[in-house]
Amino acid sequence: MTKVLMLFLISRAGIAATGELKPVPFTRGDYTLQATTDKGDTLLEARDILVEVRYPSGKEARGDLLVFFDKSRGHFLWHYTSLYRGMMKPERRLAEWFTHDSIAYVEDDRIVIWRMLGVTRLSIDESSKRAASLDDAEAKALREATAQLEKIEKGSGWIDYKEVSLNLTTDFAVPKNSPIAGPVKLFSVSKQDGKWEVMIQGQWTVKAILNHKYELMDVQRIQ
Repeated sequence: MTKVLMLFLISRAGIAATGELKPVPFTRGDYTLQATTDKGDTLLEARDILVEVRYPSGKEARGDLLVFFDKSRGHFLWHYTSLYRGMMKPERRLAEWFTHDSIAYVEDDRIVIWRMLGVTRLSIDESSKRAASLDDAEAKALREATAQLEKIEKGSGWIDYKEVSLNLTTDFAVPKNSPIAGPVKLFSVSKQDGKWEVMIQGQWTVKAILNHKYELMDVQRIQ
C-alpha cells in the first residue's frame, strides 16, 4: 500500500512539474486540406482537437491543437492555440485558417504553413518531423506540446516560426477614406529557382520574393 501511494505521489509530482495536456472526448475533427507543391496541388490530412490543459503552475485551461499530416511523404506539423472565452469553436478553426490568410506548401522534405500576421507581416512555420499516420502524428504532437507547456503558459519562446515584415504602408490594407483595414488575402505561394514568390492581395496586389532562408528580397506591386 505504501509503495502504491508513493508511486501515485511521484506520478502526480511529475505531472505538476511538466503539466498535462489531454484531448477532450468526442472533439476530434478530421479534414482534408488542399496544399500546394512545385508540381501542382496535393492534399494534406488534418485534425482539430480540443484539449484540456493543466499548466506546470497548476492553472487549468483549454486549448486547440491542429495537426497537419502529409501521408505521401510522412511529415507532420502541429500548432497549438490557447482558447479564451468568446473565441471561435475549434471545429471552425481549420476552415477559418485556410479561408483567407493561410496556405500549406508541401516539399519533399517538409511541410510549410504560410500565414498572414495582421495585414503587413508573414508567418512561416515549417516541419520535417515524421509520423507513420495521422494518429501517430497526433500522439507525437501531444507529447511535444506537453513538453512546451511551461513556455506556452508564459506566452513566449515555444513556437519556432519565422516572421517577415513586408515593409508595406497602411494604405495597402486600409481603403481610402476608411478608418478600418480591409481584408488582406494570401493569394498564392510558389517556388522558382530556390526563391519563394508570395502573392498578397490588399487594396492592390503585391508579390513578395523571399530567398530559401525566408529572408525578404523584394516586394513588387503588381496592380
